[in-house]
Amino acid sequence: MRWFRDLSISSKLLVAFLVLLGFSTFQGLFAIARMDDMRDASDEVSLERLPGIIYLADASDRASSFRRVELLHALARDEELKRHYEQRMRGDLEKFEQGLSRFESHLSSEEERRALEEFKSLWKNYVVDHDEVIGLTSTNRSAEALELISGRAHHSFFAANTQLRALRDINYKASQKAVGNSNATHEEARRWILGVLGGSLAVCLLFCFFVARAISKPLAQAVAVADRLAEGDFSVRISSDARDETGRLLVALERMVRKLAQVIGEVREGANSLASVSAQVSLSSQSLSQGTSEQASSVAQATSSLEQMTASITQNRDHGRQMERMAVQGARDAREGGEAVKETVEAMGSIAEKISIIEEIAYQTNLLALNAAIEAARGGVHGKGFAVVATEVRRLAERSQTAAREVSGLASGSVKVATRSGRLLDELVPSIRKTADLVQEVVAASVEQADGVMQLNKAMGLVDQVMQRNASASEELASTAEELSAQAEALQRLVSFFRVGDDSERGGARPRDLVSAGSVRHGLKAAA
Repeated sequence: MRWFRDLSISSKLLVAFLVLLGFSTFQGLFAIARMDDMRDASDEVSLERLPGIIYLADASDRASSFRRVELLHALARDEELKRHYEQRMRGDLEKFEQGLSRFESHLSSEEERRALEEFKSLWKNYVVDHDEVIGLTSTNRSAEALELISGRAHHSFFAANTQLRALRDINYKASQKAVGNSNATHEEARRWILGVLGGSLAVCLLFCFFVARAISKPLAQAVAVADRLAEGDFSVRISSDARDETGRLLVALERMVRKLAQVIGEVREGANSLASVSAQVSLSSQSLSQGTSEQASSVAQATSSLEQMTASITQNRDHGRQMERMAVQGARDAREGGEAVKETVEAMGSIAEKISIIEEIAYQTNLLALNAAIEAARGGVHGKGFAVVATEVRRLAERSQTAAREVSGLASGSVKVATRSGRLLDELVPSIRKTADLVQEVVAASVEQADGVMQLNKAMGLVDQVMQRNASASEELASTAEELSAQAEALQRLVSFFRVGDDSERGGARPRDLVSAGSVRHGLKAAA
């Protein structure tokens, strides 16, 4: 089936579906034909046999009714009742003939036709006997009529009725035969449909197997190739002589593998070259970074010394300013203390004067108490209470006078001490002012030194900034070289995952053979 394998996938599927459609169409048409046969058999039963049986059954019922009414007519004595029975017999006979006529229209075989003709002949004989019975009953000869009914008429009716049942049996047997034919047709159709269905399923399964194999085999090969590519093996070889989409897919996959193997080889060589260049850049950046780091270290030391000097000068300046403020404050406090001492001396003098007044008041109070005691003595018994009060007042006046003398003595001593303190403070104020002037000169000198050192610090700061920029640039260069080396190593590791079939013939640097730039960066950090 070379021609089938070379078809496109859509053509394969189309052929498979057309075959399936052909078998389905054949099966459908065959089933329709057999269903038509079953319908014909069913129509024969339902449209011919069954109505004939119904019509014959109705005719038999009418004949039996006709026979019963005939007997009732022979037994009747009333004329009106006889006329009623005659009317019923005419109706039964009319319906009997209608049913027989309908049955005749459904005749389908010569056997039925001959049986029907024989029945008509027998029925005609019975009708002749019936007419004779009616004639006898009409002339009131009922006994003869009954004898005729039970005799010759009975035999003729029995013969006709027997023939009618035979006709019905013929029709029933024909109906059973039609049903059997229908069942046989159904069974035959069932067997044929199952056979056609089995054959179509077998052929369809065969086509499905060929289609699935024609599609899945190349796809399985493509999946196997993709798995090997996922494992990094580009040495795989693909062969396919199919001309459908899967064959073209394998051919395109072969071209892709060859092209990727070529690209990976070139990338591997580029990664080796990049690793070598990054190692050389790392060595150069190391030399540059070492020199820059040494210069930066010297400038940093000088700058540190200047910063310490600046801090000392600034501290001395700040301390001098504090001493100046303290000296000025001390002079101001001493001056204020002298004024306070003077005010204290004046206050003490004022207190001494007030105490002398209190002492004079105590003396006068003592005299008044003495006079009151004398007056109380003169009063006798009535002046005893007043004398006691005068005595207590005198005692209080004496105590007040004593306390006033003591306070006056303390105030005099305090005035002497305050006067001496004021004199000493007046002598201390000029010395404090001179000290403040000297401190101001020291502060001015410290300010001049701080300005000079600040200018020097600025100059060293500019030098340090330049050196820092140089060191930063060197460090960035070393970092770039390290990153470049790391990227080259990572690229080599990634590329080494792939196998292109000629790895043994290829040479080049490996990640472990390259100079690592990590040591360069470590040395830069240590130097900084």
